[in-house]
Amino acid sequence: VVDTTNFNEFTWLNSAGAPHSETLHLIERYRSVNGGHFLELKVTAEDPKVLPKPYTYTRYYRKVDTEISQYVCTDDLVKPEIPAIQ
Repeated sequence: VVDTTNFNEFTWLNSAGAPHSETLHLIERYRSVNGGHFLELKVTAEDPKVLPKPYTYTRYYRKVDTEISQYVCTDDLVKPEIPAIQ
C-alpha cells in the first residue's frame, strides 16, 4: 500500500490535468493476481474540496517474458553535440 498526501499545485489528479486541492489523499494498492501473471493496481483518490465522493479505479499490468538487461553509465556516453546529455 502506498499512502500519499501533501500534494502541491504542480501535480494533477490525472493525465488530463484535472485539478485537486491541498487535501488530496491518494491510496494505491498493489497485488499480484492470476498466479503472478498480472499486477493489479487499485487507486483511490479522496479530496473532499474537489470530489463529491472518493474516486477509485483499477488497472492491470501483464507480466512480460522479457529480461531487462543491465545498463551501465559510462563517460563515453557524453555527446558534446547534444547539450542535453552533457
